[in-house]
Amino acid sequence: MQELVNLLTDLPPLLIYVLAAVLVAGETAFIVGLVVPAEATLLTVGFLAYLGTLRLVPAVILMIAAGLLGDTLAFRSGRRYGPKLRSGRWGTRIGHERWQKADAMLARLGGRAMLGARWVAFVRTLAPRLAGGAGMPYRRFAPGMRWA
Repeated sequence: MQELVNLLTDLPPLLIYVLAAVLVAGETAFIVGLVVPAEATLLTVGFLAYLGTLRLVPAVILMIAAGLLGDTLAFRSGRRYGPKLRSGRWGTRIGHERWQKADAMLARLGGRAMLGARWVAFVRTLAPRLAGGAGMPYRRFAPGMRWA
């Protein structure tokens, strides 16, 4: 672990900010979160801010913006490819009744469902796509995302 910290503290702070933002945004935008959740990145950024390598306020603002960007890209991906996914091979394996249950939950809970999804690993990665594919208006999706 000490070797990783030494490696990161030797990098230019701008590069660390950019890499961390890409990892946080990529968690939901590119479904990377199913394999590599962003919690480790966020903890590392916080630790580097504690060490003085990064500044805390810019790091927090950038990580929030990266998370919002990733969620927005995932929502748009769900909006665009959701219907195709539901009618495809994987979508039919899930089953029409399960899709209907998910749609009903999103209709009932709206942005609150998205807020809750932000705190559950793996669900956080898939929920924006589900919301977009279910046709949830962005104005209902965004409040849950904004406060997460």
